[in-house]
Amino acid sequence: MDALTAQGFAGARSAFAGGQRLHECLAASLSERIFAHGLQPGTAIDEAALCRHYGVSRASLLDALQLLLAEGLLARTQDGGFAVSVVSREDIAGLCALLAQVDSHALCCLAARGSGEVLALLEDCARAAPDAGVVQAGIEDAGGSGEAMRAAQRWYARLREHAQAASAPCFALLSRQVERQLQLALGPERARLESAAALDVRAPLSHALLAGAADDIASLCRQQAAALRDALC
Repeated sequence: MDALTAQGFAGARSAFAGGQRLHECLAASLSERIFAHGLQPGTAIDEAALCRHYGVSRASLLDALQLLLAEGLLARTQDGGFAVSVVSREDIAGLCALLAQVDSHALCCLAARGSGEVLALLEDCARAAPDAGVVQAGIEDAGGSGEAMRAAQRWYARLREHAQAASAPCFALLSRQVERQLQLALGPERARLESAAALDVRAPLSHALLAGAADDIASLCRQQAAALRDALC
């Protein structure tokens, strides 16, 4: 059993012991492996091997695979089996553009709450990523070090959470679905690419949010999406 499978097995069993349904635990464990590219896009699912590794029946595994199929993480093969979905370059470009639109809408909803609330939320983002160089209005610059990039990503992730909470639930759901598809396509590389993009926009985006400048917010979201798209396509 490889390390990822062993880790997934332990996690699934732990969650099952905590009261979750087994096929949901299996689906969560398999999705983690898919997002980490432990199971690469295009990889055929070996059902018998997974049943042995997880110590579950084929019926339980099939229920889990059906969940992942419904989420778009798996696709059906010609022989009736399953394989990890493949996201094309064209689809990646479209996903980046869609995420920019969704983020822009959510961030504009957040900005509409007023500078006082926005400032408080930016301070919360700074506490979540103390090395991001974002202090209150986001003026300070932490440079381009690896830690600064990772902190900038944590800052943007927290900001996205606040923005999703400020918009209609359907936009938050759409954002999460697009993010999952990008994670499927990019695997661990997504974190590095998004960190670099977040580092470039964090200060001007903070200013735009405080000023309620919708056009600037939209432009910065497109800039971030374009940087991610260009790095991949």
